[in-house]
Amino acid sequence: MDDLPYTIRPLFSDPDCDRLLSPSQAGDTNAEHSLHFNQNEDFFIRLKSDIHVPSIPVHHDVRVLEPSEEYLGALRQVLAQVKGLLPQALSGLSYFFDPTDIAHPSFYKIFKAESAFYLYLFRFDLSFRPQSCRLINPGNNDYRAEFLSNDLYLDSELIPLELVEADAGRPLAFHVRQSVSQTWIGETGKGYMLRGIWMDAGLSKFFTKLFLPPGKSLYPYYPLFCKYKSICHMGPRLDSESRREDLALFHRQANFLYPRMEAIQKALKSKEFSESMSEFIELKKRVPESWYEALSRYQVRAYLNDADMKEYQLEYRA
Repeated sequence: MDDLPYTIRPLFSDPDCDRLLSPSQAGDTNAEHSLHFNQNEDFFIRLKSDIHVPSIPVHHDVRVLEPSEEYLGALRQVLAQVKGLLPQALSGLSYFFDPTDIAHPSFYKIFKAESAFYLYLFRFDLSFRPQSCRLINPGNNDYRAEFLSNDLYLDSELIPLELVEADAGRPLAFHVRQSVSQTWIGETGKGYMLRGIWMDAGLSKFFTKLFLPPGKSLYPYYPLFCKYKSICHMGPRLDSESRREDLALFHRQANFLYPRMEAIQKALKSKEFSESMSEFIELKKRVPESWYEALSRYQVRAYLNDADMKEYQLEYRA
């Protein structure tokens, strides 16, 4: 079939990486870590030990669908360290190479809830961040910096799928289920100051606030968010049991939202999101109060880091 606007293709895998990702032995647990967002709302985990990130090439021709051995060697070094500290986070996942974004290695697993399929996509960041990293060797035009850091920036996403293409059991393409028709609203400003207006942020707020107790905020954490023109879920707890819990919760929430998406989008095209919107109030009345319990276990605390920059810690109460 023709590609939908958002199709994820795991075209290249590496057996050595997948061996590192094999299920952990019974009793293996993730090392102690905490959950954070920086002032730009980027999610990261703070580990008790540093990870050494070797220098990797800056450039890659997107037409070349396989990585170089040099890149794979560096990735395996990082992967072994991450697996040692976070065995459950990577256990049972598969690696694939994205030639358009070599700084964010991608790992995935397919889940099924009733008749619906979901892609779990886990990616971490190999980029040097001055505020979070200790430099070993500076980069240049051809190679990224080599550094140490105990802050691991990552994405942990559940994405609903329309279709999984496969050949002899090997996945070839994941077609995202798109429940958002158009996130572009219009433009504002003039000349060089002209900029687009998008409703992605408003949708993310609408989705998340709908399933939170009234008045509660988890900013900057939006467990339900708009991406790929779809409703997605961000799961910060990086173990297999939590992923299963997140899947069951997200499946229920998404099925509640799908038949109401047209009305939600129509409301946000004419006004910014607010909990006082009549459309939001009416829809929230239809959410059973018992559904608030799962997300009410999260709390967010703002603080200043060692560089006097604002960060947020996300805490979970079991």
